[in-house]
Amino acid sequence: MKITVLGKGIVGKSSMIFKYIDYNTPKEHDPTIEDKFSKVTVVNGITCHVEILDTAGQDDYQSLLNYWISFAEAFILVYAINDRESFDYLDEKRDRILKMKKDVYCPIILVGNKSDLENQRKIQYDEGVNLAKRWGCYFFETSVLVIKLSIFLFILFYISLKSLIIIKFINTLLE
Repeated sequence: MKITVLGKGIVGKSSMIFKYIDYNTPKEHDPTIEDKFSKVTVVNGITCHVEILDTAGQDDYQSLLNYWISFAEAFILVYAINDRESFDYLDEKRDRILKMKKDVYCPIILVGNKSDLENQRKIQYDEGVNLAKRWGCYFFETSVLVIKLSIFLFILFYISLKSLIIIKFINTLLE
């Protein structure tokens, strides 16, 4: 199972992945160009080898976007609730996913990160909900600083994995 995490720089993509993989989140972090992480997890009694691609959010590396999309079977699109540009940026990425994966259904989850910065909020919760409705996907808001985040992230990745398992099962029935 391959999941790509997309979003602008400094929205917390790497920190979310570190928490899910059970790494300690570093206090300082160099901008990612591309990192792959692996984890074995069990979903409904099925052992899954999960590969997670952490991507660069800087425009300098957008030439890699086609590879990142072709790599994935599911996507987590992340924005920071205190950064309007990071929210607006995701529409174009989703459109690119749909264009490249036109014949294949790929689950997408929209995540508003940095909910601990409520007093700096630029994107209202309802805007995330409405975007997810328009896209037909799940939506969550969270903060990497929340202790229970690892439970949340497990659920987030679990939804992606469960969707992929169902899709693969249906495809085998159709063959």
